[in-house]
Amino acid sequence: QPQENARRSLQKAERQFTKAAHNNIGQAILDCASDDVRVYREKSFPAVGLVAARLMLTSEHGKVTFEPGNSKMSGSADLSYSYGNYSEDRGNAVERGIYLMIWRANMNGDWKLALNLQKKLPPGEKR
Repeated sequence: QPQENARRSLQKAERQFTKAAHNNIGQAILDCASDDVRVYREKSFPAVGLVAARLMLTSEHGKVTFEPGNSKMSGSADLSYSYGNYSEDRGNAVERGIYLMIWRANMNGDWKLALNLQKKLPPGEKR
């Protein structure tokens, strides 16, 4: 039962994140991030922590659509990962790539984004 409750809570957090990311990916990450979030982007040093993530994500306003590949929750129901493909509409171009997200439940049972990694695919390549 506790694992099922955690799964439902996680699914709700993921749905809210996905909906927000479709409007503004940078803000969506910041709204769901843990205080010690890690954000990884190509050709950038990792952003570690909310302040660094905010600096990195101020220029990310694209509209992102996720195509989940797989996800898994820990047996203790406090950690989960998901990965898949994404496409980001940047107004003048569409960027495609792969993503990895790690979610962690805090002491209140609220799910927070612990890691967000996006890696662009070369133009024209599809997965």
